[in-house]
Amino acid sequence: QDDTRLKAAIPTINHIVDANAKLIIMSHQGRPTVAAEPEFSQQPVATKLSELLGRPVKFAAACTGADVVQAVADLNDGEVLLLENLRYDPREKAKDEGERLLLAKELAALADVYVSDAFPNCHRTHASMTGGPAIIPGFMGLQLQQEVQNLSAVLDSPKAPVTLIVSGAKMETK
Repeated sequence: QDDTRLKAAIPTINHIVDANAKLIIMSHQGRPTVAAEPEFSQQPVATKLSELLGRPVKFAAACTGADVVQAVADLNDGEVLLLENLRYDPREKAKDEGERLLLAKELAALADVYVSDAFPNCHRTHASMTGGPAIIPGFMGLQLQQEVQNLSAVLDSPKAPVTLIVSGAKMETK
């Protein structure tokens, strides 16, 4: 319904694929209460992202497992693969750190480096947010870097007046 975040990630995505790298995109959406609620599938996101990028975005109907490992192995340089909603796997948000670590290891095994462009989620202890960069080298994406620079400019200027605008889809968590 809203492609703002997809559009914000385009520069990072293009930077990676223009360098002829294979790109695996991990994401989460909504708050599914049972596994694989169709309204939270990333399949429509893959379709929209293909349209925005002007190039195909392959889709994996899971986020881990043999089929995902094969889909990654089948990627050619410069191709993009979007994994299914990470929140379909209960380990993504598990309270048990060991369970989150197991998922993080499976996800990290798919890649050589981790790039985050998810500023709104950097503080979350989800397997995909904190686990990956603890296992493989982690970097900020271009959008995340811009967010940090903008926030730092405000926070590092103590004499400037500050206005805080709190917004988002889930106001109860702000």
